Amino acid sequence: MNDNPHKPVDMVLVCIDCQREFTFTIGEQTYYASRSLTIPPRRCKPCRVERRARLVPDPNSWEGRR
Repeated sequence: MNDNPHKPVDMVLVCIDCQREFTFTIGEQTYYASRSLTIPPRRCKPCRVERRARLVPDPNSWEGRR
């Protein structure tokens, strides 16, 4: 139980892509807060990496040289 409501604690979240649980650590929460990000991540790290790879073209590929 969190005795201080303003002190961050590790949060267990569920990824919207793979439905697996992942931990939003105190360190990650501090990083988000330092950048004024108020919404916690919706995807686990592997799904974020995969999604980013699909959305951002590889600059070394032929398709990325248009």
